[in-house]
Amino acid sequence: MTSNGKLNFWMEKQDFPRGEIYDALTEILTQKSFVILPLLLKNLGNHIVDGKPPVPEVEKATANLLIFLEQIENCIKWSVTEQLRVTDRREIFRENSLAATLIQWTFKLEGERFLKDALRGPITDLCNSSDDLEIDPFSTEGRLLPEEVERNSKAIAVWTKRFLDGLAGSLGSFPPLIRTVCSIVRECVFERYSQHPDCNQISTDAICNFLILRWVALAIISPAQYKIIGAKTVRTPKQKRNLLIIAKMIQGIAFNSEFKSHFARMTPLVKELQPQFTLFLSKLRQSEFTCYVCDDVVPKVLNAFSDPSVVESASIFIKFLQSSVDPDAIVKLGLHDFYPHIVEQTGKYTVDEMMEMLRCFSRLKWIISTDWFTGSST
Repeated sequence: MTSNGKLNFWMEKQDFPRGEIYDALTEILTQKSFVILPLLLKNLGNHIVDGKPPVPEVEKATANLLIFLEQIENCIKWSVTEQLRVTDRREIFRENSLAATLIQWTFKLEGERFLKDALRGPITDLCNSSDDLEIDPFSTEGRLLPEEVERNSKAIAVWTKRFLDGLAGSLGSFPPLIRTVCSIVRECVFERYSQHPDCNQISTDAICNFLILRWVALAIISPAQYKIIGAKTVRTPKQKRNLLIIAKMIQGIAFNSEFKSHFARMTPLVKELQPQFTLFLSKLRQSEFTCYVCDDVVPKVLNAFSDPSVVESASIFIKFLQSSVDPDAIVKLGLHDFYPHIVEQTGKYTVDEMMEMLRCFSRLKWIISTDWFTGSST
């Protein structure tokens, strides 16, 4: 039976054959899901490029789905490669794009434990401390005396080192998938700028743009949103300002910045701590984890937008997902008819495996049925 024939079979067969429920779900989720990825990525990319308001629930669900289907690495490599073709090297990942969105959500979904290990202690201690990190002599909180600026500058140095120690000391819990993403970005940048004399620095800046600018710094500024601490831990303007200053320092160190105005006095600290941060990145890159990207899949994604057969298959699959097939009915059928076989270990899948497949099926069905997708695919 042809690929389209199989898809038509699933469209017409509203009641899943009892003896084939697991194979049916597996085929839909692992094999047939590929045909929809190009359209899904194209619609999400167009939504971002057109400057439309973000749809976090769709972005999160898409990244979650790609992670489950083990396609996130391929999709990130494709989207990064595409972005590097049209983006100035100084702006890589500094603006919204499909690549930046996929990477950012991958970090959020996979990096929660690392952020807690690295930042919960320093953030909690800083918020409970009486230290003031303000060094603007004419701040909105009142004019600072020179000795107060000096004292607060020393406090910034202490706390910046504390946060860097937290990051470096938690590399053991750094997620393998995020290491892989870093490897993908590095590989893509080296391929694009192999002849550029500053290729290595361009690669480092690209990694820091999402690792620090779009992830660690944001987590420091808004720790409750990243589930690092409770919502009531950061309560006062001074606490928020202190965290903002630390985030600025970490960014400055990552990009070896030359600070201006009143913050210029902190530039020597940036230079002092630069070797420690460089060592952190070096250890991250020296991980045992390597970049496993299927070279055969990426060209498929690249060519899918102009491939009539892929577009046709994707359209059929979308109609199947938007049909009246009820995931809840599938769940009930599976639990009622196959649970005894699972308990007796005579079935092909465990309960957890089956439920994860069903959740993935429901998630994909939800994405395709949203107004966001149907509106952008017309």
